Amino acid sequence: MELDKTKRFLRHLFRSYYLENRVWLPSDFHMREFAYQPWDSNTYKRHLSFKTVNEVHRLLSTVAPRHFYYSSAKYEYPDEPDMDKKGWLGADLIFDIDADHLPICQSKTIELTIAGGEKVELVDEECIRYAAFEALKLYDALVYELGISKHDIKIEFSGNRGFHVTVYLNVDDMWAKALPVERREIVNYLKAVDLLDETLNPSVDVKRKKRVIRIVPTATMGGLRGRLSRIAILIAEKKYGNKDIAKMLAKREVISWKFLKDYFGDLVETIFNNAREELAIHVDEQVTIDIKRLIRVPYSLHGKTGLKVAPIDPQKLDSFQLSPDLSPFQKHDKITVVALVDTPPISVLGLRIRLRRGENYRLPAPQAVYLMARGLTMVK
Repeated sequence: MELDKTKRFLRHLFRSYYLENRVWLPSDFHMREFAYQPWDSNTYKRHLSFKTVNEVHRLLSTVAPRHFYYSSAKYEYPDEPDMDKKGWLGADLIFDIDADHLPICQSKTIELTIAGGEKVELVDEECIRYAAFEALKLYDALVYELGISKHDIKIEFSGNRGFHVTVYLNVDDMWAKALPVERREIVNYLKAVDLLDETLNPSVDVKRKKRVIRIVPTATMGGLRGRLSRIAILIAEKKYGNKDIAKMLAKREVISWKFLKDYFGDLVETIFNNAREELAIHVDEQVTIDIKRLIRVPYSLHGKTGLKVAPIDPQKLDSFQLSPDLSPFQKHDKITVVALVDTPPISVLGLRIRLRRGENYRLPAPQAVYLMARGLTMVK
């Protein structure tokens, strides 16, 4: 199948990127199945295995695939085509957070129809920031509630509309052997499924005074109480600019609701009500329970956007936003494209634009590549 001019152009750009840049691979990559999608096909080339980093680099710089993946699972025979004969040894714990799946963003997508009747959904860029907050909540829960080492957790912007969070595990780790039913329990816990209200309302029995005092959940408490408090700390600081409340919630001391409300007023209740609404962590259950999932390779390019699958420092999640910095083509000359569809005003990596079918647009390379990869424009 011969590629059209735009796909040839994009493949050329992807090849130039892979010639100069290396993807990130875990130390056990030789135990994983790899797969890629070429530009001239809707199917994937699967059951690939590599012994050296140079072999991976050679494939990428030669084929310059549209999408590139490796498995969360480790196998005895990763290149065996029969899944039942691969010899499953264990799998990383993986989570996927998509902005368009968040309740707050359900109505914030624009659906367009491109060539061949294919539907393309554009997500409000503000929703990517909400997804980043979900990723931060997830990281916090993995570390402070499930006891997972920070060094084992990697977070990446997916290259499109969300984030991937991976807990890298050795094959002899108990978590690596967890089957779908056990991984679903983890998801249910993260989503706070069937949560009882009293779980979030701790109290202490003051025997001397023969009464029970309601106390405030603090960050050092275990489980969902600690999560609620840590979310409240973030909201107090980021949304309300109140560091005093945040500092108090971070202490190990037992604090009564009465004391906190007498000191700070109704703002405390408002902050905790906001935190309760954010308590559930919205991860894609089907991704987490799949013990043979293919996931995007860090620093590979996403074929529907031209953006990098970029590792993100957890400390920078609360300031994350879509920008041309996520594109490897920032230094490329401007590119002239022709619109293939009419759109309402949309934001593309921070650039506001409205496309009119048949009109030419000379755009910075990151935005031009994004629109071509989405199928909304073609190269002139």
